[in-house]
Amino acid sequence: MADVHIDLLTLENFGPFYGEHTLDFRSLEGKCGILVGGKNGAGKTHLLRVYLAVLGESGVGDLNRDEPIVVVD
Repeated sequence: MADVHIDLLTLENFGPFYGEHTLDFRSLEGKCGILVGGKNGAGKTHLLRVYLAVLGESGVGDLNRDEPIVVVD
């Protein structure tokens, strides 16, 4: 499998993320990983779902809602 690097991830009105939010991963180059923490309902699972959708994984739909993930280049 080829290495995939995501530099920027922008979410807009998705799950608990209202408005536009951009995560910049460029400063993490060469680091071991990313730790995501937060309270219940803060959006940790939504971030994982979006990340997996960008990587082309299937079956990342929300179990509670019909909220589509739209990947835009």
